[in-house]
Amino acid sequence: VMVTTPTASLPDRDRRFAWAADRVFDGQRVLADHAVVVEGGIVTSVVPRAALPEGLPVHCEPDTTILPGLIDTHIHLLRWEVPFFLACGGTAVRDTGNDLAWILDQRQRATAPGGAPRILCLGPILDGARPNHPLVSRPCVDREAVVTAICDLADAGVDGIKLYVGFPPELLSLAVQESHAAGLK
Repeated sequence: VMVTTPTASLPDRDRRFAWAADRVFDGQRVLADHAVVVEGGIVTSVVPRAALPEGLPVHCEPDTTILPGLIDTHIHLLRWEVPFFLACGGTAVRDTGNDLAWILDQRQRATAPGGAPRILCLGPILDGARPNHPLVSRPCVDREAVVTAICDLADAGVDGIKLYVGFPPELLSLAVQESHAAGLK
């Protein structure tokens, strides 16, 4: 097993390598003397260090614990928060209501390596005639408004639709049907 130090340059994203630490948390338990195998920038397995293939580059991180990326599934992202998610181990966030153009721009910027966590976004909240959060909501008062809003959001490339407390109950089935037809939850 070839071992390099943490200060060594990282292999290309297309190469296969491993990260090893004193402890690896796999999401359920803490494993001693294990490594995380990475192929093409994707974690493919967690294996005992002794089981690593001969010749596989290994980056050692002594006195550390490797954790899976943390995901915040309900935020309303603010610009100042972006650098803190990665610093705290957050590798993905789901923004559940924001200005559409702004959040799509933030999601695009997040694709730069190390720049920000992955952003899943819902765009504006779909609400009733008097939205509770008017700055990040889109009123939906009839069938046409619901269909138009969902088509607009789907065309913009959002990852899902959020219906809020004031959304008209009689339009709920329509919103779910239209969302699913657009491939959105």
